[in-house]
Amino acid sequence: MAEDGSHKKRQDAAQHAFQDVLGQLRTVETNPVRQPEPKLDGLTVAKLLEKNFARLDPNGNGITREELAQALLSKGSYTDDEYAMLQLIGKYFDDCKHG
Repeated sequence: MAEDGSHKKRQDAAQHAFQDVLGQLRTVETNPVRQPEPKLDGLTVAKLLEKNFARLDPNGNGITREELAQALLSKGSYTDDEYAMLQLIGKYFDDCKHG
């Protein structure tokens, strides 16, 4: 049963992180020279994060900035949607650092 609790914690963490990111993105000024962003809905991003969580957090202590940076440097190891999810998480880390 300990696995169920761990899984629930990961799901909750993923959902909270996604909600935080959405809130941050809604308040960011639009940049006139924006690159097109992939069209991922919240459910898809949450599923991709859950699918890749163990890969992104190999030591089980939460995804760190360093672990995310390593993943972003390994673009070929992820699908386009997975990489877009990583970039979205990266925005969350950036906003937390500056906000």
